[in-house]
Amino acid sequence: MYKVLIVDDEYYFRQALKISLPWAELGFQIAGEAKNGAEALALLPELQPDVVLVDMNMPIMDGIEFIQKAKQRDGETKFMVLSGHSEFVYARQAVHLGVFDYVLKPIDEGELRGSLLDMKEQIRTERQGRTELEDLRKQASESLPAWREQVLNGWLQGSGQASVPGSERLASLGIQLGGPYFQTVVIDLDPCDDWNREEDLLARKAVVQEIALRDMQSVYQCAVCRDYEDRLVLIVGSPDDSFDGLESLCKGIRDKIRALPCSVTIGIGSGSRSLASVAASYKDALLALKRRFFNGGQRGVRLLPHGRYRHERQFVSGGKKKRLADVHADREPDRDGGMACGFFRGCPREASFDRHAAARRHRDRIDLRGVSGRSVAKL
Repeated sequence: MYKVLIVDDEYYFRQALKISLPWAELGFQIAGEAKNGAEALALLPELQPDVVLVDMNMPIMDGIEFIQKAKQRDGETKFMVLSGHSEFVYARQAVHLGVFDYVLKPIDEGELRGSLLDMKEQIRTERQGRTELEDLRKQASESLPAWREQVLNGWLQGSGQASVPGSERLASLGIQLGGPYFQTVVIDLDPCDDWNREEDLLARKAVVQEIALRDMQSVYQCAVCRDYEDRLVLIVGSPDDSFDGLESLCKGIRDKIRALPCSVTIGIGSGSRSLASVAASYKDALLALKRRFFNGGQRGVRLLPHGRYRHERQFVSGGKKKRLADVHADREPDRDGGMACGFFRGCPREASFDRHAAARRHRDRIDLRGVSGRSVAKL
């Protein structure tokens, strides 16, 4: 049933109108009546009518003023003007206010019935449309996290320019990164023997994400997702390229997570000057994570001012590894560091590196135990 409010200063007209039509059969019920616009305006919050039948010429507040004020309160209510004035000026005002129909007195029952049925159909159609739109919005809201993960992972994988989201697309996903400089942080939960249940692992991952996101967002704008290996990835935006405090912030996150108890390995990627370079920063962070196989868990990676690492990855051939092991064990002299210097000269480079200084320090810096083809230089 749709609720109807009758607004007219003529008492007998209001009573006649209430019995002139089979309202219930038409799908309506008379919810109330008022003798002027001011009285009707006061009834609106209580009655919340779907349809208002209103006279134009009334004392205190006429129909035009009432409709104007009523529409400011509720834009969904439908208005039908019932007036004894046929002048064009009244009809034009009514049309300007967006009334559904303008019916002249004396009322023709057939005309009124047809207009009411048309109004009912329009109300039904509009409400159905709003319901469908709300359902779509709900579905979109529920699927937004999964869609956000998909977009961010495609971006991190760097599978072409089409995978790089623009600022407008990021905003549509609820992501504000600021920028124009970006850096990627990857956090991986270290294995733990006391995880007997899947629920324990999921709970710790959730707590790790909450700690990391809360602390990171206290300083930077960032986006968060889990990559295809279920590692936590933070894409951090900054107005300048220094990222002052990012490493210490990551260490603070690591230390808080230790209290769970569990540990994480944190890799910090190189700085990027554009959205298109974020994938490269992510790959750098993954390379940093691989150092845990040599260094152990809970490690961060320090960065040079332009985003290059302060460490260099060295790949060890079998012969060089044996010679370095002999030198390290004092089985073979290398007093001037020549052999170690030659070793560093022959290895592939990924960052600016003082190989002479490294050669002088190699006794204290290199531990070859259990290493086969992995990074052996740590600074």
